[in-house]
Amino acid sequence: MTLQTSLLIFFLSTISNLFGQIAFQKKVQKVLTTNKIDKPYSFDESSKKDGYNETILTYLGTVNSGSGRIFKVITYKSIWGPNYHTSGRIYIFNDKNKYVGQYHLGDALDLPIKLQNGSLIFTNVDNPNCDKKLITTISFKKGLPKNIFIKCKGKYGDLYSFSSAD
Repeated sequence: MTLQTSLLIFFLSTISNLFGQIAFQKKVQKVLTTNKIDKPYSFDESSKKDGYNETILTYLGTVNSGSGRIFKVITYKSIWGPNYHTSGRIYIFNDKNKYVGQYHLGDALDLPIKLQNGSLIFTNVDNPNCDKKLITTISFKKGLPKNIFIKCKGKYGDLYSFSSAD
């Protein structure tokens, strides 16, 4: 492969990724500006070439931290492929709808079901591998937790870290 071909491929993939980020940011801003709590917004980008690909964004509401900062919380559920694999994220924005960071979850089954009294509420109702009676509550009243631990069985569960990188 020549240097020119390599540079062209790099340039095209960078442009493609940039447009993907811009499209995603537009979707998020639509959800944030609509300001409808617990309403899922579905974006189906399935195609014959790439297969099934759906993104579901849900605005859970705002949290006031102890330091007076206001955070907006959006859940992201991605469903893709012939076997309908899922992934989940919790996106955090400030009161001006600017991206602050995210918790990248392993599976969409780990997404919180609601935001209540400044805390994210997680259940295992839809997760066949976990104890359905366990509920995890993560408070944001003292700011954004560096890590969140979602209970699964007994003292076991999954630990997710906050990241401010895109």
